[in-house]
Amino acid sequence: MIRVCETIEKDLKIIWIKNEDLGSRFTELYQQIKHAKISVELVEFESRPFLYSDRLLNNPRQKAFNTLLKVYQRLYFKKVIHASQTAKLKADGFDFHSLKGFDTAYISSWGRLDHKTFNKTYFIPVDEIKKEIQDFDTPTIGVHIRRTDHQVVIDKTPLDKFIGAMDDQLKKEPGVNFYLASDSAEVKSELTRLFGEKIITHSSSNAERSSSKGMHDAMIDLYSLAGTNKIIGTGLSTFTLMASEINGIELIEIS
Repeated sequence: MIRVCETIEKDLKIIWIKNEDLGSRFTELYQQIKHAKISVELVEFESRPFLYSDRLLNNPRQKAFNTLLKVYQRLYFKKVIHASQTAKLKADGFDFHSLKGFDTAYISSWGRLDHKTFNKTYFIPVDEIKKEIQDFDTPTIGVHIRRTDHQVVIDKTPLDKFIGAMDDQLKKEPGVNFYLASDSAEVKSELTRLFGEKIITHSSSNAERSSSKGMHDAMIDLYSLAGTNKIIGTGLSTFTLMASEINGIELIEIS
């Protein structure tokens, strides 16, 4: 969204909601965003204000809630696009730069509005996190295995496929190590049993995204993965994709 606003010369207000899916404030993870051309304001909430709500889906109360929400948001915004609409608009090739024609707009999205890679210029981890990011002095391949909260990924990427991909890399480069990021202690234990000292992990990693500690550790894993030579993972995971995009490294896809 920053790139879109930069292009259409519109200031940006970012609404950051700390909740059970995102258990940390932005300012606990990233430094203040600085932009030379537009104003980028960050507003943080512990719960979602009605003004910045999305339409309800598959809910008995959705008709009344959505009608009231539409009327209320139209008092403040000339254009409103909810998260349930954003993905479809992206898939249909909607040009978000057309928002230049609106004085105000509210957009909710689960991902980027363009198809460009992650721009690390604006997202710099706070010093507390930066000092814990792994710095590799030997060839290292990142491995991201998600196992607790995304059933589609779990079903399509069984552990034996990751093990096979890691074995393939060892045949090509016997001296390589693996930085393993996973939300499963069982996966870490099993791969350590199989690969021994070739497995590197963040020792105190906490996979609970609802807590500040969990988000802090996720950031360490994300940027440590980004510092490897390549990543074994799945394109079904935005975490894997972002890790590969931060420094533009190769992604070996498990599918």
